[in-house]
Amino acid sequence: MTYQAPSASFLFTIKTLGRAFGFAHEYLQDDLVSAVIQEADRLAQNTIVPLRKQGDRIGAKLDGQKVTMPPGYVQAYAEYCAGGWNAMPFAQEWGGQNLPWLLSSAVDEIWHAADMAFGLCPLLNKSALELLLAFGDDKQKQIYLPAMMRGHWSGTMNLTESNAGSDLSAIRCRAEHHQDHYRIY
Repeated sequence: MTYQAPSASFLFTIKTLGRAFGFAHEYLQDDLVSAVIQEADRLAQNTIVPLRKQGDRIGAKLDGQKVTMPPGYVQAYAEYCAGGWNAMPFAQEWGGQNLPWLLSSAVDEIWHAADMAFGLCPLLNKSALELLLAFGDDKQKQIYLPAMMRGHWSGTMNLTESNAGSDLSAIRCRAEHHQDHYRIY
């Protein structure tokens, strides 16, 4: 199975949204946007797409306290991190590249289209980074942000529900109207 990023569509969308919403980011120049999208597409085609079938067939395995990834995933993640993809939209003071979120979102779409299983790790890590940047104290930021930006550590998502455990398909909820708002149960 092959994949090729819709580079022209990404460039058009980024330019159009940039104009429409008045984004005046210095890094939204056509040549830089094109180069970033092309390089992300190269990594996706050459490294990430070939993981899909093997990842589906073999999957990750838990053996006691150790998780073993399907062949190729560890190397692909190392290449992804070495390229600085993990830290695209974040401040340089923490090891980021300070590139616009609009461009980073296009690149995230490439990872997800190439292999959703691979793309979830960067997605969850970015969410954890945003959380730490917004609500972490200085000590937490000093400890976690540099290692997470480099990809040495990664954020994760942990969801559970009393009646469902970690099976998110079994979660049930309801909204009840209460005065001028709703309560979610």
